[in-house]
Amino acid sequence: MTTSEPARATAATEDGSFMRQQSEVDVEKTRDALHAENLDMAFVPNDDTEYNVTFKTWIILALSYGISFWIVPALSAAQAVVSAQLGDPTASAWYIPIYTMTVTIAFMICGANSDLFGRRNAQLAAFALPELLPNKWRHSAIVLADIGVYFAVVVGPVAGRFAIEEGEAWRWLFYAPAIAVIFSFAGLYFYYFPPRHPRGLPFSQALRELDYVGAFLFIVATTLILTGVVYTTTLPSHNPRLIDTLVSGFVLMTLFGLWETFAPLKQPLTPTRIFTRDKGRRLTAPFVAGFVVTMFYYALNVIWPTMIAVFFTNETTDFRYAIVLTLPQNLGLTFGAVLLTLLGSKIGHWRWTLTGSVTVMVVFGALLALGTPDRKGLMIAMIFLSEVGFGWAQYLSIAFIQFGTDQVELGISGGLAGVARFAGGSVAISVYTTILTNVQSTEAARIVPAAATAAGLPGSSVAALMAALPLGSAALAQVPGISPDIMTAAGAAFQQSYVVGLRTTALSSLSFGVIGIIAYDKLATHVFQNEPNTYSYYFGIPLEYAAEPSRTDYMFAFEMYDTRDDLYETHLKSEPMTQAFLPSALPLMTTGLDLVHYGVVGGFLDIFGDKAECGIMQDIQIRCIDEAARQKLLDALKMVCRSVEVAQRQEGMGEILTFLGLKSLDNDVGDRIYARYKGRSAMEAWQRSDLVQGFWRVVKGNVADMTSRAYVPNGKGWLWK
Repeated sequence: MTTSEPARATAATEDGSFMRQQSEVDVEKTRDALHAENLDMAFVPNDDTEYNVTFKTWIILALSYGISFWIVPALSAAQAVVSAQLGDPTASAWYIPIYTMTVTIAFMICGANSDLFGRRNAQLAAFALPELLPNKWRHSAIVLADIGVYFAVVVGPVAGRFAIEEGEAWRWLFYAPAIAVIFSFAGLYFYYFPPRHPRGLPFSQALRELDYVGAFLFIVATTLILTGVVYTTTLPSHNPRLIDTLVSGFVLMTLFGLWETFAPLKQPLTPTRIFTRDKGRRLTAPFVAGFVVTMFYYALNVIWPTMIAVFFTNETTDFRYAIVLTLPQNLGLTFGAVLLTLLGSKIGHWRWTLTGSVTVMVVFGALLALGTPDRKGLMIAMIFLSEVGFGWAQYLSIAFIQFGTDQVELGISGGLAGVARFAGGSVAISVYTTILTNVQSTEAARIVPAAATAAGLPGSSVAALMAALPLGSAALAQVPGISPDIMTAAGAAFQQSYVVGLRTTALSSLSFGVIGIIAYDKLATHVFQNEPNTYSYYFGIPLEYAAEPSRTDYMFAFEMYDTRDDLYETHLKSEPMTQAFLPSALPLMTTGLDLVHYGVVGGFLDIFGDKAECGIMQDIQIRCIDEAARQKLLDALKMVCRSVEVAQRQEGMGEILTFLGLKSLDNDVGDRIYARYKGRSAMEAWQRSDLVQGFWRVVKGNVADMTSRAYVPNGKGWLWK
């Protein structure tokens, strides 16, 4: 610990000149009784010793941000009734997207410019709170900044449900936060005094150097893109309005990127240097992670409310019960955020905790695919655990984004964090709503008519039944030829269509893991050209996803190296690995770099040396009882390897392309068999052969447990070079 006072950072005064903050000044006892964020004593902290924060500042800023978010959860619970009362039921599709669209734009434009004109003028609560704490507490600051948001997400849906039960009381969902904003504004005006102009520019100069063209391009491009995304939920994919809107938006967004990169700007909205710094590891990779994490959250926001409405409640259910069912989701998010605040610094290992929390979020979120009307308890547990993972991952990913810039560019990083958070939300809502709607409607059209006609409904009434099902029992009663038995059968089939739709939606959320898989392509090219002692670099996906590879984020990797140093000193320390692959892929990998190591005891990699592609591969993992048992198994495995090679070569069968017996180098009881076959029939014939059956009879007493899984190649990497 040092005993000397830290030198204060240089801070800009109103006229652009500079002063030095003296260390002996007691900033808590100045004559005008202002606190450390006093306008006249503002400075940009250089290190973790230069922060001083007052409680009232925290409360005002946190609540001001919560007030702004209130409308999302509150209106989400009431928007269908609100739109009906306003005379346009279809307008509800736009309520929340309009909010996320405008907030995305505001985050980008106001965030970057708060560095020019001062945080106080911008009044950016989301950026101000992280600025007021040292980096080591930045993750906690971001969580605490959302204290008001936690109140909103938990209480907002409850208020919304109660409001729609009382006529036009829903209007107070808007009146109340509007009144609260007045008090928030007053609090910010009197108590919030952050650094005036963090970049040290006078107001007139900042105004001249403002990136007007960039702001215009971003606003128009974002509006067009997110409007087009909303159109995807209401218009067919070939609709000219949808196509024109999206194409125009992406063209303008491309122009925005080119402008920010090549134009001679003094104060760009998104300086190229912050994205390229440290090969993208500082900001770009965390930005992508933040975008993806938010998209998964909105998948849960589509799936869980639909389950509540279709599986667990009906028109006779007390609305208070439906409110109770919303709590596991929102309390899980809050609990995850609290865990990050309490345990984040104690655990450390930020990259791994981000990976772990994303894994929890994805795994339990995907398990919502198991949802049926009779699995309510299981689904409550899954949504709660998935939201716990999100609560941790969301705020930690935002912290990583804000770590990507210096203090004087905190507004830029905060703006990008907001863009990731809300633009990802806009895209996700439309993507998942479209998936659910299309799959459910297709499945309903397939199974509901059959169930209804089997129960006695006339064929001429099927169309009326399909139109009435979403409207409830009153509409169903008007269908010609309807009966209680028909209503029961049709209702059960209608629920089953949602089982299929929600399952597909939950599983589709896994597709974002493809980002990590894509990163393998460039890496494999580098390895092939520059790592002579990397003998094999070969990949596959689970057999069950052979027809739909995009539905899985799991990938099997088979790699062979000459020595351990070729793996750890050459491959894992190569520039493409450390500066490109790991930063983008690692946060999305469920196992991280939890590598296992094996040595070859027998067999062959390529039976004819022609690199013939296989139709299927099999990975068998064996754990023996003890070391002696493993030795017996290895002796038998060596004989099997020789027999297989002789049969394939001498008898000219060629059905088994690869067969390797492997022993673990990490422990004394692990073994493995890796094989590639021409096709599934060849693999199954081999498994039924006398040689294989005899092998397992001989060694079964030495085996503690065993797992086997089949894969198909996915075209990544190469078998040998």
